[in-house]
Amino acid sequence: MNIKTSNNKTNAFTIVELLVVIVVIGILAAITIVAYRGISGKAIEASLESDLTNASQQLKLFQVENSAYPDTISCAVPDSSTNKCIKASGSNTFTYTSDNDTTPQTFTLDATNGTTVYRITNDSTPVAVTTTPITAIAAISGTTTVGSLLTAGALTPSGATVTYQWQSATTSGGTYTNIPDATASTYTLVASDWPKYIKVVATATGSYTGTQTSAASTVVSDPNWIAGIAATALAGKYVRNADLGSTYMYKTTYDAVVSPQGATGLDPNYPSNMSLVSPQTNSGVDFSAYPAQNACKAIGGRLPNMQELLAIYADYVDQAIYGNFQTGSYYSSTEYSSTDAYSVHFGYGLTLHGYKTNGNYVRCVAG
Repeated sequence: MNIKTSNNKTNAFTIVELLVVIVVIGILAAITIVAYRGISGKAIEASLESDLTNASQQLKLFQVENSAYPDTISCAVPDSSTNKCIKASGSNTFTYTSDNDTTPQTFTLDATNGTTVYRITNDSTPVAVTTTPITAIAAISGTTTVGSLLTAGALTPSGATVTYQWQSATTSGGTYTNIPDATASTYTLVASDWPKYIKVVATATGSYTGTQTSAASTVVSDPNWIAGIAATALAGKYVRNADLGSTYMYKTTYDAVVSPQGATGLDPNYPSNMSLVSPQTNSGVDFSAYPAQNACKAIGGRLPNMQELLAIYADYVDQAIYGNFQTGSYYSSTEYSSTDAYSVHFGYGLTLHGYKTNGNYVRCVAG
């Protein structure tokens, strides 16, 4: 018997061949990426040059019409004899300065996209600017007390050119918002900064790039406000260290308190009564018809509720930590009826109520 056999062979890549293919693919991918980056970079450069050329023409036309270059090129405000709205294209941004006191008058305009910066002046064409990133900003210096001057920390590298924006938040790690018109390297703390935390943001300009944000300051203090005594209704809050200086009405009319000026459940002593809401957490509420509350709002506070007012009275009797008081009636934030509001008489320690149009003393709290 004849037995036939056959050899079955499967064609496949060897390991060496696979490695060669992978290396070739890697080389082709690298070439493609480099080529793309080169093309993308050229496109960015062309966009910056085009923006600068167009902006320069607008600036020079403005100078002819107004006998001076604009002070600003903001599009957030209307055009005027000192401002000209000039927009950069795409993700490009402009940084602009002018000097109209020289002869001839001059301007410098930088266009930035990422780390690429081009510059044009009144007597030049767009040229690339070598950039250096800012890598750090030191801690803010100065005393964090209302009225004190804060100074932005030193930059790394030293001598970097930047713009500043001061910010504040109610907690150290909270959300910081810009303080209006606080754009210098120094900032003087005002009453509305109390009791907040402060940061400053440095944004590079000219031949520098990047943004750095300082560490948060310590909480801003105000010598006009005294921390509430622990284990009382004022713990974690603040009391104004003096009366408002004159007597105030609770309300200009006998009418009942209404929403949004008041709400129930705010006063632990009288949870079902209407009490005035806090201006600190209801900043948009109009208290013009509530002179006592409005006066407290103007200095960053509010009228105390009855529990807080009684705690202030207890200190008045014992040691006067919160300052000197008059021996008359002090308004609370709580309504007694449509015509009356609650108060505490500091001569006798009595809880009283009187017409809303009466002129009682006011000691504000905050927190």
